[in-house]
Amino acid sequence: MVISIGVSENERLNNLHHELQQFCESKLNLCPEYKDLPFHPRLTLAFRDLKRAKFLEAWEEFNKRTFSASSIMSKISLLKHDGKIWEPYRDFLF
Repeated sequence: MVISIGVSENERLNNLHHELQQFCESKLNLCPEYKDLPFHPRLTLAFRDLKRAKFLEAWEEFNKRTFSASSIMSKISLLKHDGKIWEPYRDFLF
């Protein structure tokens, strides 16, 4: 179960995704099994680490909302799950 905000696809974002994927494979030796699936950018608000009751409460709150914003990013972070929480693995500066 995931609660997320969809991100408008654009050529720059698609190029960034492709370049990051190549970098992770060639430099970090990371090759996820889902690499051949279509890219659907999103901003995740809640994931399975949120308890079910709180997840349902959050879903009720966010399901009704609309959201629109733009942002200039100075970096993105690759996260790695350690079995309990997501930890920053590597930052990529722009």
